[in-house]
Amino acid sequence: MDWIELGVGAFLGGVISILIDHFFISENTERKVEYEIESSPVITGKIPAEVAPAPSLRIQFGTERESEDVQVLTSSVIRIQNTGYTVIESTNISPDDPIRIYAKDDTKIYQTKILDTRGTANNFLVTPRYTKYIDIGFAFLNPMDGVKIQVFHSGKSGNALEIRGTIIGGPKIREKSHWKRYLKQVLIVPAIASMLLSLIVFFLFPWAIQN
Repeated sequence: MDWIELGVGAFLGGVISILIDHFFISENTERKVEYEIESSPVITGKIPAEVAPAPSLRIQFGTERESEDVQVLTSSVIRIQNTGYTVIESTNISPDDPIRIYAKDDTKIYQTKILDTRGTANNFLVTPRYTKYIDIGFAFLNPMDGVKIQVFHSGKSGNALEIRGTIIGGPKIREKSHWKRYLKQVLIVPAIASMLLSLIVFFLFPWAIQN
């Protein structure tokens, strides 16, 4: 095998890595929404009423008239994104299965807010409903547009929350696969290495031989 064949092989390897990234990692599917959840505990157990002679700490949820002690508190950051290649408009969301964040079992949602958005003029709106679910609305989602939402809830982890919804012309909303989050970065490495090797073979070696 001469240097030209090696260079061609390295170049083809880089091209194949890019194609794999485009077709298998990005999954060129129309109108597709995926989400990720990252959680961290704030309170892991009920705070004793008399932990010391000094006044104890109490965290309560509710109104001034009706409130309850918060025994477990978790902060979950949810990223929801259009991972397809087609604009998603509000009319593309099924009215029978809208985009919602649900609290499973006995979990209660205490507070929620939008941390960040990717995309402008999307008009994201989050509306908590009865401590059990959160409606998520928007005007449209361009490809790769999305929103990052923080949710404080009584579950012990992000598994206490579930995101549901159906996109007309696409699949149900689903959690982004863990392997997909990192495989894209892994494939970039051999693609860049193959391209660099091709440059070395075609330019550096001939220059070194001539000099």
